[in-house]
Amino acid sequence: MGAVRTALAASPLPARLIAAGMPALSVPFLALATAIGLTVALLLVMSAWLVYLGIARKALLDRRTSYLVTDKRVLLQRGRMEIHLDRRLVVDVMDRDGLYGDKDVYLVLDGPQSRAVATNGAFGKQEGWRGSCRCYRAFATWTG
Repeated sequence: MGAVRTALAASPLPARLIAAGMPALSVPFLALATAIGLTVALLLVMSAWLVYLGIARKALLDRRTSYLVTDKRVLLQRGRMEIHLDRRLVVDVMDRDGLYGDKDVYLVLDGPQSRAVATNGAFGKQEGWRGSCRCYRAFATWTG
């Protein structure tokens, strides 16, 4: 919308400058026209990039996500990112319906310095201090 508004607001400007007596092939006129064109192009490219990041990239990365669970380790891969976890730290696995008919999987982790499952920790009462629950979202497609 910013690109459209900029283009519509700037479109009568060249005609007004020519009517005021500025030559169409002068350096200031060409600089102004180039600046307006580059501004509109930059706004269009940035809006396309934000749409890609907000919508298309998540769907593409969801298809490139895999996870491997063994008796000792949990490996999550999403594109070029990887998370390695000791399986003993995984206290609970929560899932919910995600976009595109998949499931979003959440791993609840607890370690020696964490209070994720303690009575006054992340899932219990707050008594003046907070536990250090480390919850990582596993961007994986739940298959069963």
